[in-house]
Amino acid sequence: MTVDHFPYAAIPDLSGNRVEASNSTLLRQAPMTADTYMSSAIACIDERFGKGYAKAHPELVGAFMQTSSIDLGTAVIARALQLVADAIESSGNDVVEALQSDAHRTDHPLMGETFSGISSALKQIAQAVDGK
Repeated sequence: MTVDHFPYAAIPDLSGNRVEASNSTLLRQAPMTADTYMSSAIACIDERFGKGYAKAHPELVGAFMQTSSIDLGTAVIARALQLVADAIESSGNDVVEALQSDAHRTDHPLMGETFSGISSALKQIAQAVDGK
């Protein structure tokens, strides 16, 4: 898949839910990400306002780059929160059943209401972060 605003290469599959790169790999990738954001900013700004506008307005390029970065970070965090909420919701019933079957643990604070409350709160945060 290629994207007009990312002129250098095809975009890799970004559908994964885990960060598997080491810190040193992430450090090496950071300038490439910034370069991609900057190239995209210049292309979009010049397309919208005319050739050379981005060069004359570097503050607009910086704001575009920051907005792009924040948007991606927010979406990744929202997805992670949704995954956590779904995992809690799907495993919550098993945990509640195990706690209730143990006569000594029926008053344990990790009952269904707690899991439900955590799951609900995480979903609300994810929706707020995602803008829904």
